[in-house]
Amino acid sequence: MKVLYFQAHPVYGATENYIYTLAERLNKVDFEVGILYPDVRALQPFSKLNNIELLAVESNYFAGNLIRNANSIAKEIRRFAPDIIHINDPSPLGVIAARLAGVKKVVITHHTPELNAQYNWKGKLAKKLAFKLTDYFVFTSDYDKEIGSKLDNISLAKSKVIAYGLDTNKFSQTQQQINIIRENIREKLQIPQNHIVIASAGRLEAQKAQLDLIQAANIICSKHDNVTFVLVGEGSLRTQLETQIENQGLLGKFLLPGFVNNIEEFLCAVDIFTMSSLFEGLCYAVVEAAAMSVPVVATAVGGMRYSIADGETGFLVEPKNPEKLAEKINFLLDNPDIAQQMGERGKTRFMKLFTLEQMISETEALYCRLLQKNLKNFEKLAINL
Repeated sequence: MKVLYFQAHPVYGATENYIYTLAERLNKVDFEVGILYPDVRALQPFSKLNNIELLAVESNYFAGNLIRNANSIAKEIRRFAPDIIHINDPSPLGVIAARLAGVKKVVITHHTPELNAQYNWKGKLAKKLAFKLTDYFVFTSDYDKEIGSKLDNISLAKSKVIAYGLDTNKFSQTQQQINIIRENIREKLQIPQNHIVIASAGRLEAQKAQLDLIQAANIICSKHDNVTFVLVGEGSLRTQLETQIENQGLLGKFLLPGFVNNIEEFLCAVDIFTMSSLFEGLCYAVVEAAAMSVPVVATAVGGMRYSIADGETGFLVEPKNPEKLAEKINFLLDNPDIAQQMGERGKTRFMKLFTLEQMISETEALYCRLLQKNLKNFEKLAINL
């Protein structure tokens, strides 16, 4: 069976890592895999994949006249001749090109259905047409599936939840190993060993609302002195965040170390994880924190409603509310035993719902089921003839 993954956005983040992981880990005995994507520097991580056919297409084909570009991309799709094309996030261009190329089945993973994309009337029409031409939708949380049904009128019968999966081997350190890594990272970042580390990870962009976290930190630091906040990531708001930290008198309390390659190692040094996002799909960073037994306080948006069991593995608070964010973090600081229990329950939940093995096996089963249905329909047609 030939599966082609389609990536339209010229950026690399959590959703692109999702496609990378599927392409890398799909069973190569039963599946021949390719990825079609814009030929831009940001998507060069795809070039690291082995035993994958890479179709890096001129980036100008992904913007402009939809029909003309769809014809051009359809030619590239025909070269690979997939049985299934799996599109990463809704892309009318990808769906129409797939249909022009005669692909048997079209699947879309709809990562953030609650995100209100600012389409003009042509864009809305193209999206509506694309959704009608799509055979199946994958959502990464029950909440996203519900929202996709309401906002985009996606049939529940042609959609399924397959959560992000992480490699359990990356989160299997012994307590002794964790303690050593924890001490080393804190020493490297010059964090006092006795401090409680409250961390967040993600692009420094408006979506993540780190300015709200800085306001919450001001409240927290008025009550707790032995805390250090770490914002992992890079983005266009770095200067603004640094200015706000200074204005709040928190220079000695915040670290912005940039990107971190081994997030599982970094999380060894973290006591509480937090996300202040305005919208999210199923946030990788939150699942990674749970995998390392770290309790989470995050905003109740998108897939975070699914990855965090409110009151059990952490707390969910309404977005744009620094006071509530501070209140729940303060609760964990004041109740370390409860924080530890929440972290342990988060690890258990991770092992049950968010393993890589589960994501791959469910995705492979979906592909097989879709093509089996296609074969049965063909057989019925042959009998009727």
